[in-house]
Amino acid sequence: MARENDVIVSETVAREQEILEALTRVLRREETEDSVVKLRDETRTTEEDGRTYVERGERVEVVKLRPKLSEVIRSAELLGKYYGMFGEHLEGSIALPLIICGEDELK
Repeated sequence: MARENDVIVSETVAREQEILEALTRVLRREETEDSVVKLRDETRTTEEDGRTYVERGERVEVVKLRPKLSEVIRSAELLGKYYGMFGEHLEGSIALPLIICGEDELK
């Protein structure tokens, strides 16, 4: 464990920059996930006597899937919250006239 800018840094704990980079990769759909899929094959052969034979088989493959739209939206939401994009903040100004009553009584 080391200290960096008064923060304990550990190789087993993700730092802020690493988390932001991971969320950005998901948002940009650059990240992939391995998924196992079962594929079916079908081969038809016709013999000389006119009979047709169907041969069926299955094989398993590992394919890389990009993030689902819901995962992309969630990453965008988390990044937006980090950057304070969704806070309840209103900007503007209100000009109110200032009226002082009882000025004679103040003397």
